[in-house]
Amino acid sequence: MRDCVFGSLSSVVMVGVLCSALGALGCSTTPELNDDGKEMTEKAVEAPKTQEKAQEAPQMQEKVEEAGTMVVHQTWHGLCSGIFDEPGGDVRAREPMLIQNQEDFDNLIGCIPTHRIQKRRGNPPPSDDPLLKRPEIDFTKHSMIAVFRMDIMDGDMIFEKITRDGNNLTAEVTWPPPGERLYAARPITIGGYTAVLIDECNGCKLTVK
Repeated sequence: MRDCVFGSLSSVVMVGVLCSALGALGCSTTPELNDDGKEMTEKAVEAPKTQEKAQEAPQMQEKVEEAGTMVVHQTWHGLCSGIFDEPGGDVRAREPMLIQNQEDFDNLIGCIPTHRIQKRRGNPPPSDDPLLKRPEIDFTKHSMIAVFRMDIMDGDMIFEKITRDGNNLTAEVTWPPPGERLYAARPITIGGYTAVLIDECNGCKLTVK
């Protein structure tokens, strides 16, 4: 009986010594519990690492301006003078104009005849071209496009579509055939223009098709 008691005490002492040794090494014999009082698994402990990856900042993407169709707010038609490359040479139509400021606008108005073109003799009456009245245009909000022709004395061109892609501005224009108008008596220095008012497009490069 005495031997049994000493044997049990020895076992208890050995277990205590072992637990003390594990505690000194930083080991815990008590399982880690979650909020529900249940033992946490290895998968649950690694969950924060997965959340860290999900919270990584997205990569920066370069901003690209999408292409869009420009709205034509107003249209003008009228007569305009052509350009002589040299004195006594052939007259040609002016190049398409992208009007972005008052100076550009004044250049357009400068090519519009101030008097009507007529066949009969005498002093012609003043032109009724509305642009000669110099309408006020806010070039911080709007721009203009003007196209010209010299084969007839009519500004009957039609802007079918105007698109902008970044700083590239493209105008698709229909040029009606002159027909019998080609043979009408007229000054060879006078042709026609069509101008449209669009949203501001400063710094754009114009292409007319």
